[in-house]
Amino acid sequence: GGHATSSQLHLCRSQAKKTVRALVAIEHAGKKQPAPILFRYANLMANVIYSLASYINHVYQVEETEFVSRSYTMPKK
Repeated sequence: GGHATSSQLHLCRSQAKKTVRALVAIEHAGKKQPAPILFRYANLMANVIYSLASYINHVYQVEETEFVSRSYTMPKK
């Protein structure tokens, strides 16, 4: 959320995380053993893209929209 560029970067980050999940699925299926560097690279890309999105919001002084997961809920205190 936030600035339009930041929103686009978050979509890119989502794709990087999908790549990580796909690599894990391939590994668990036992069909092939993906090179370990692929996991590290995909996670690194997701982290870099997140940092860029946060930086863009900071530069443009836009507050980021809080993400609320539909899949995972926070335990009530």
